[in-house]
Amino acid sequence: MKGAIIANGYYESAAYTHQISRIAEAFAARGEELDVIKNNAAYGAEAIAYDYAVFLDKDTTLARYLEQQGVVLFNNSFAIENCDDKIKTAISLSKYPDVFMPKSLFAPLQYHGGEKDEDYFNAIEEQMGYPVVIKEAVSSLGQGVYLAHDRAELEAIEKKLSNVAHMYQIYVEESRGRSVRAFVIGHKVAASMLLTNETDFRSNVAPSVAEAVEIDEAYTVAAEKISEYLELDYCAVDFFVGAPLVIEINSNAYFEKIEKATGVDIAGEYADYILGFMKEIKA
Repeated sequence: MKGAIIANGYYESAAYTHQISRIAEAFAARGEELDVIKNNAAYGAEAIAYDYAVFLDKDTTLARYLEQQGVVLFNNSFAIENCDDKIKTAISLSKYPDVFMPKSLFAPLQYHGGEKDEDYFNAIEEQMGYPVVIKEAVSSLGQGVYLAHDRAELEAIEKKLSNVAHMYQIYVEESRGRSVRAFVIGHKVAASMLLTNETDFRSNVAPSVAEAVEIDEAYTVAAEKISEYLELDYCAVDFFVGAPLVIEINSNAYFEKIEKATGVDIAGEYADYILGFMKEIKA
């Protein structure tokens, strides 16, 4: 078998570089040397010469192209797409009665021109109350997530996001600055941690602190079911503290913090899962 890591050619960070190198090391330790292919160089004949690829990007157009050429992706293009867009995540999970999310409203698509009227803001206030969380549909690392405490802040944020797909969610004060993150590989929880931020309502922005935490059965069952429902080979599911109420799902979650906090070899377990899967389908 021949495998690759698909990475973004226009983004660099210490956490992203760590992710790529750890996965490459894990496969090498198991006798598999993976080529690292950047998405800005992957739309050609070279890229389709692989049996499988660890897809560490959100370029779903490329993902679909590779899948059509017979490359098995971890994760698949539809799973990535549903996780990358928070609105699509909420809609996809809304049909499952055993998955719980905070009450959500989706902002209507607004093209250039026009403004939301008084009735619109009244409806948001009546249904969501204050403070209210506003999330850009496509964002990561805690960016694009806002908290409005009153009408003035709501209108200011809404004006900023007028041409950006976004949604509103009920604010959960009991979990302010804290969340439980469960890492799931092959539909089984591999490790979990508590993220805490003493200075921000968002738990996943600096200077958040990670520590190992044992989650109860309710969290475990919810995380594993979500990975199955969204067809995710690998993901991190973020929950509020106190109950397995879903915040969001990340199909390409960085695992440096969870490995340090728990000692669990996430890269190795992911490699074992992928190689076992490929061996089974190639048998």
